[in-house]
Amino acid sequence: NGKNNIGKRRTEEYKQQLSEKFKGDKNPFYGKSHSIISKDKISKANTKDILDLQTTILSKNEIEILNGILLADGHLELSSNGHSARLTYGCEFVETLYNIIDAFPNMEFSPIWQSSKTKCYHIKSSFYKSLGDLHKEWYTPIKIVPSTVIITPLSCFWWFIGDGYRAGNSIKLCTDSFINTAYILVDKLKIVGINSRISNDRNRIRIDKDSIDNFLEWIVTGNIPSQYLYKWTKDKKCKKLV
Repeated sequence: NGKNNIGKRRTEEYKQQLSEKFKGDKNPFYGKSHSIISKDKISKANTKDILDLQTTILSKNEIEILNGILLADGHLELSSNGHSARLTYGCEFVETLYNIIDAFPNMEFSPIWQSSKTKCYHIKSSFYKSLGDLHKEWYTPIKIVPSTVIITPLSCFWWFIGDGYRAGNSIKLCTDSFINTAYILVDKLKIVGINSRISNDRNRIRIDKDSIDNFLEWIVTGNIPSQYLYKWTKDKKCKKLV
């Protein structure tokens, strides 16, 4: 233990030797048991009281934005105690992460860092009980599209800029990992007047040609960030200009 062992790993042979050395009645704790007081202390140390967990109340807009982020590349990382979670997100544009920080004024975030391998920028929030509650809806344990997902212009805007793209004369939204639940999004898009279908090749949602213009106009709730203007035009060179 301690600084002298940083970076060191025990061999499987040495682990086996330790196992044999302290097996059964050779273990100093053999035949003994913790007192009720000790058990209570261990329980409190390992399981933080739910009432003491950090929480935040999400506004209607924040919930919609969070839904869009989670439909894209956002992730809710569950804490070790299983009662809270934090939001993590990676993006090629650092401006997007600053926009996320601004969108959640009551949440604390780590400093933004850049991956030396992918060159993408990353961010993570503090752990919150409210995000832990959302984790139960979005993970089973794999990530799914919950039936409670909110489809609004704001949520779809964040979904599109995070995981949508133009492919020729069509628009596609990446839902590759939502193998058995992507149909929920198709149904909910239809309710708001956007026709779409799931492609057979990569399980991605394709906006029907007659709904593309309506979709692009519908999801704009404010100014489009300059780094994403290329998604609203057929000109592929647009991305190189921002």
